[in-house]
Amino acid sequence: IKSMKKEAIVTSKGFNIGLDTKIAGADFGISYTYSDFDFDQDQYPDFEAGFNTAKNRFKASLAKENVIGKFGYGINWRYNDAYLWEASFADAMIPSRNIIDTQIQYTTSKSTFKIGAANLTGVEYVSGPGTGTIGSTYFVGWTFNP
Repeated sequence: IKSMKKEAIVTSKGFNIGLDTKIAGADFGISYTYSDFDFDQDQYPDFEAGFNTAKNRFKASLAKENVIGKFGYGINWRYNDAYLWEASFADAMIPSRNIIDTQIQYTTSKSTFKIGAANLTGVEYVSGPGTGTIGSTYFVGWTFNP
């Protein structure tokens, strides 16, 4: 990568590890993602890497159908730590965030009814500079299978 007619050496690294299994009849999943990069900012002060991702991200989910009769549930948790977003139009620190999504459902032989929320806590967050804040979405759904 060139910066001010010099070549900048940028090294990136990362990995993801996850597990999906059943616990007491419920579907359980968990994952961790590590992403990082390195370069000599002092040597290339005008260079912006634009890596734009959190170093640490975690996800977990738990779901089960027919918990009580035909009622089931699903819950997801997502976390990422704070990170620097760099772009030609703006640079900004993106704060860490915890997001919880959840739903309950009722299933019959031909239909599934759901009620739930994305970002249940209602704490607004941003995914990049210049974007609007992301709040909560609450929903009611009906799936019909003839």
